[in-house]
Amino acid sequence: MKKIPKCAVSLALLMSACGGDVVREPEQTSSTPLPLSSRSLLSKQYTFQVFDVPGAFRTVPTAINDLGVVTGRSKAAGASFEGFIRDRNGGLTAFTATPDSAYTLPSGINDLGVLVGTFADPAGLQHGFVRRPSGEITRVDFNFSGLVDSSLGSLNNRGDLVGGYDLGDTNTVIGVLIEGGKTTVLPDAPGAVPMQTFAYTINDSRVIAGTFVGTDGLDHGYLLRGSQFTTIDYPGATGGTDVTGMNDLGWIAGTSDDGAFVLDTNTNAISLVNCPGLSFAAANGINNLGQVIGACWNAGGPFHGFIATPQRAEE
Repeated sequence: MKKIPKCAVSLALLMSACGGDVVREPEQTSSTPLPLSSRSLLSKQYTFQVFDVPGAFRTVPTAINDLGVVTGRSKAAGASFEGFIRDRNGGLTAFTATPDSAYTLPSGINDLGVLVGTFADPAGLQHGFVRRPSGEITRVDFNFSGLVDSSLGSLNNRGDLVGGYDLGDTNTVIGVLIEGGKTTVLPDAPGAVPMQTFAYTINDSRVIAGTFVGTDGLDHGYLLRGSQFTTIDYPGATGGTDVTGMNDLGWIAGTSDDGAFVLDTNTNAISLVNCPGLSFAAANGINNLGQVIGACWNAGGPFHGFIATPQRAEE
């Protein structure tokens, strides 16, 4: 079996992830809430493609690039999660980060087809990974005092990445940004429980989006521009708001009480993106064409992947 390289020289950008130039950002003490109007829903309509990885009980797309290539994870009943890539014509490629990985969780893909995610080794320890279009996979571990697990969440077309690490509890995270060869430890969002601010995505303008668990016990979405946090809460949500995807136009994809949604942060207008005929939906990513990906399901039933494409006005 081929050994997965750790910090391969061919991925010079990731050398900093394994140590070197590390900067700790100052703590942020304030946040600006996004002034969403109550139920300001867009009239945007979508065409849905619902698909399943053959044999899988759960098909969960997590990212889509501007070429329509989707990545995500799938799981057969009684098995562990493995990764998949779906090309724009519907062709599926399954993969695992290592032959003996306990699970493989892809979470981001850019327009060059470079993919990132997280996998667990046989001992249950988490590591980040980068997968090139050739199929070559590189393991990525951060180098911080007390670190136990590493993960990668997303990358943009400039090669910047976001991820995180924990000190032994995989339900916590300390956010990390790799930008221009520099590794930066990200602060917790204002109002967040310590080590509960998850950086899920970064766009080409280097805006970071994600979700934090507040001291009120609820999930809240956020944007991080430079050192400024903006909190995002879906109007009227009582069960929390999760933000997991963002494009270069300032549109974010997330999930709340009402299901999957898209928010245009330029106008603060919201559109629901829920699969017809299915009770629940969660959005995980969005590209610059406005295509949204995620999973939809009925209670107790299988999870299906979906691609929602905005209809043009004449349609």
